[in-house]
Amino acid sequence: MVFVPLLISDRNQYRVGYGKGYYDRFLGECRKDVVKIGINYFPPIPHIEDLNQFDVPLDFVIYPK
Repeated sequence: MVFVPLLISDRNQYRVGYGKGYYDRFLGECRKDVVKIGINYFPPIPHIEDLNQFDVPLDFVIYPK
């Protein structure tokens, strides 16, 4: 299980982080069965426009409801 900080996520569980792609590179090297959980202060937005081929979707995003 990996907890990932983020600035915002979308409904498809993609995230915008703090830049530089550190977590996407790290998550890309994790085992396929690792559970990826994002921690956010805000509910997800409909869609993040600028995704690239290296972006890794999360399995869950936790935010206050």
